[in-house]
Amino acid sequence: MKPNLYRIKSKESTVTLHEREQLVLRTIVQLHISTAQPVGSRLVAKYLENKLNLSPASIRNIMCELEEQDFLQQTHVSSGRIPTDKGYRFYIDSILPKVKPTEREIQKIEEELKKIDTSNVEELLRTASKVLGFLSKYLSIIVIPEIQNITIQKLEILPLSSNRLLFVLALNSNFVETLTIEADFDIVEDEIDSVVRYVNEKIAGKPLRFVYENFYDLIETPELRESPVIQLFVNFFDKIYNNILEQERTLISGAKNLLQYPEFQQPDYIQRMITLLENSNLILNVLQKFYNDDNSSIKILIGSETDNELLFDFSIIASPYWVTSSVGYIGLLGPKRMNYPKVIRLVDVVSKIISRNLSNLT
Repeated sequence: MKPNLYRIKSKESTVTLHEREQLVLRTIVQLHISTAQPVGSRLVAKYLENKLNLSPASIRNIMCELEEQDFLQQTHVSSGRIPTDKGYRFYIDSILPKVKPTEREIQKIEEELKKIDTSNVEELLRTASKVLGFLSKYLSIIVIPEIQNITIQKLEILPLSSNRLLFVLALNSNFVETLTIEADFDIVEDEIDSVVRYVNEKIAGKPLRFVYENFYDLIETPELRESPVIQLFVNFFDKIYNNILEQERTLISGAKNLLQYPEFQQPDYIQRMITLLENSNLILNVLQKFYNDDNSSIKILIGSETDNELLFDFSIIASPYWVTSSVGYIGLLGPKRMNYPKVIRLVDVVSKIISRNLSNLT
């Protein structure tokens, strides 16, 4: 009978793990996740006595081999071992138990989201993030899609006075942007109405970014380009577009969830968390870098895999959701010893429910 082997290919070499090495590594990862303590050979031997029946000395030898291959590390000379980033990665990619979400978890998410007016997209996303944080007990993250990539439904202009206009830009999925603009000429409502009809014919169904970058090319009639009303449109699009670019896209909630974990009794952990909360776009930059052109699945980033020193002691689990053709992300951040089976299924379920609910708005 051939032994069960698992090979990890890296730039340096190909690493082979036998079945008992996998079992010891999985046990250490799971014990460290549940206890937050380094794991010793005696505890592993006792935990696996019905499966391996090896002495603590034999287990210690296996642990030493795993440490040499950079799957485990010692925090102190006389301490037990904890998983390295490579150890966690092996656990997630190869031996993580597959757990489906429970009916209760799905029902809880559905119930909370049904309480929200789904026409208010931002409130829906905030609530989904809070529910995810509540169920997981980690820090929840929601990245709002780039609104400039969402298509325009129509533009309305409402006269407020003889020289003040309210511009209302309706985008797909119930996103609405409004802005009041002062005109330096007397407003003629019939002229406004005719220009609005013409402009809507040109911009409806096109992404906001495209309209902003190509507005004059869309206005094919030369005399209209010089119209003072058209100049108001240009002014409006400039201000709206710049306002959108300045909006905070990363919303974080549930910071108090992390205070229950032993790691966050240490001042350096708390300091790093404060820095992250004050600079939430750091997380956005990390997610955008690793998703790049692949927005098809859950991403799990462990410690150094984030390429950001502030996150070296944390893991991020994130999944894309969609608002028409624009992508956002929802996920969790916590210590590297997260309950991966639970958080992966929760993030997956919430992202799918959000995408489904938002698709009904288009």
